[in-house]
Parts: sequence; structure tokens; C-alpha cells
Amino acid sequence: MNIGSFAGLVPTMYFSVYSATKAYVNFLSRTIAAEHPAIDIMVLNPNEVQTNMTYNKPLDFLTILPEKCVEWCLMDLPHEEISDGRKYYIFKIF
Repeated sequence: MNIGSFAGLVPTMYFSVYSATKAYVNFLSRTIAAEHPAIDIMVLNPNEVQTNMTYNKPLDFLTILPEKCVEWCLMDLPHEEISDGRKYYIFKIF
């Protein structure tokens, strides 16, 4: 499992280097997964996770706890190559 970011999927103002490095992680992970289909390889591209980097932003629809991001990402591991760590969060709300 490699840790990417939503910022690696779209250009992110004021975070150009961070965004570029996360884009690299995303494409590297997807390429390795294609080259080795027998191995479970995943890239986690979360949006906002409540951490020091997000100034411990209060939880809302877009912001999740780190523990839940990991928990839900691990649920995706056998089924997905890419996870945002929130699929089960969205299903739980609705």
C-alpha cells in the first residue's frame, strides 16, 4: 500500500511539489499493479484527513479521522487498486 493524496489527482495551488510527488506515487502504484496482477497493490488517495497537516480540521463530510481512513482503506485492499479511504464512510452516512 502506497500513500498518495487527492492532491496528486488534480493540480493543487500552493502545494505544487506535494501535488507532484503524490501524482508520482499514484502513477507508480498503478503501473506496478498492472505489471504484477497477482500481488495486491493499492494507492490510498484520501482527500482530507484530520491531522496536523490539515490543522486538525473538524470532522465533516470531507474530513475523516486517520484511524477510519486506514480501516476503510484496508477493507478496500482485496477489491480495489485505488482507494480514497472513505467509501465505507459515505455508505455509512447515507
